[in-house]
Amino acid sequence: MYDVREARDRDGDPVEDRSERIDELMRSDRVGYGDGDPLAADSYSNYPDHPTELSAPKWRDWVEVLLSHPAVGSYDDAVAEATPASDQVSVRQWREGIQNAANAAGLDAGELSTLATTANGTPLRTL
Repeated sequence: MYDVREARDRDGDPVEDRSERIDELMRSDRVGYGDGDPLAADSYSNYPDHPTELSAPKWRDWVEVLLSHPAVGSYDDAVAEATPASDQVSVRQWREGIQNAANAAGLDAGELSTLATTANGTPLRTL
């Protein structure tokens, strides 16, 4: 079973033969609003409430942190992290808000300019 003394001796390190599946489950940097720890701020309460807010200069750093996070590989990832909304209209608004904020701030997010899709893979629009 679980040996508390052994765990203390490891000082927080994992057991040598721990399954990779456990490591994957314990990762906190997963993309998705509310999935794991927030990627672009210390709390989801510090995320913007609406995509129109992203044009304000105060959100520039947030957008930069979001788009530069290693777990965010596309605008779709950025949208999934920014909002729990999943309907087509909201997803499109958030995507456009993030793209516009990145462009206005002069951020190089070229590799993120991929085909936007809904959760079921339906294209929203091409860039």
